[in-house]
Amino acid sequence: MKICVFPSAEQMSKAGQELILRELKEDPSLALGGATGNTPKLLYGLLAQAAESGQMDLSQRQIWFLDEYFGKDMYYKYAINFLHNKFPKGKGIAFKNIHVPNGMYYFESQIVHSEILDEVLKKNRGDYEMKGPEVLIKPGAKHPVLKQLRKDTKAYEKSLPLKRVQILGIGREGHIGFNEVGTSDKSRTHLTVLADSTVEANAEDFEDGIVTRYAITQGSGSIMKAYLPILFANGVKKTEAVHGLLIGDNPASVLRKHPNTHVFITGDTLGEFKSADLDKLRKKYEVTGL
Repeated sequence: MKICVFPSAEQMSKAGQELILRELKEDPSLALGGATGNTPKLLYGLLAQAAESGQMDLSQRQIWFLDEYFGKDMYYKYAINFLHNKFPKGKGIAFKNIHVPNGMYYFESQIVHSEILDEVLKKNRGDYEMKGPEVLIKPGAKHPVLKQLRKDTKAYEKSLPLKRVQILGIGREGHIGFNEVGTSDKSRTHLTVLADSTVEANAEDFEDGIVTRYAITQGSGSIMKAYLPILFANGVKKTEAVHGLLIGDNPASVLRKHPNTHVFITGDTLGEFKSADLDKLRKKYEVTGL
């Protein structure tokens, strides 16, 4: 694992842009893996600037995003906005090459939101089993929504390219994607129950008044299959999560097992790390900026 510490989010994002540009230049077949949220926005803006200056062209590349809220398509809209609309014409990723897990399902002519899914799960307990926050739908599921969910998540997992640069953020509880505490390190793309703290932290995502308690997410095991995971984190609100990632035990700590993980963080994100912990990191990993 390589850990790079930067004075600011701007410098962190610039280093991320440069790394991605190098990787894409070296391998024309390399795909991207996208993350949503505020942290990657600077990075996507810098990639758009690189396209504007002629340093890159993403028009033939594909991108697979980590997750989507159940009952919504907001992350698909996010992906279109930042990887297509904000790029120079003809230089961004084509609509057909932007992949986001499907979160929109219909039953009896209406969108299936959390409340309806609650009822579906309550009345069809034989169609799935719970493994921590993971809702594992069985092969013989009979309810049409659950049956389609299983089909879609299996197809999304199968479509994920191994040769991809996977951009990652980290949640305050230490999750990557929506792999909440208790998710298996070997999990694949699945329906998950969101932690109350995640719903609360992401309250601005529910300005339409419709709060969801479920999401479709790549599993930790799905993320670990990527050639190059790059995790970005900045700000004191992510200190505890980054501590768990680097020396603790949270969902993101699985990345320590990946031989090519890059962790890009700002200095303030380290917070009150003890000097002894920082020494351990220097001895065990390639660390710059400390």
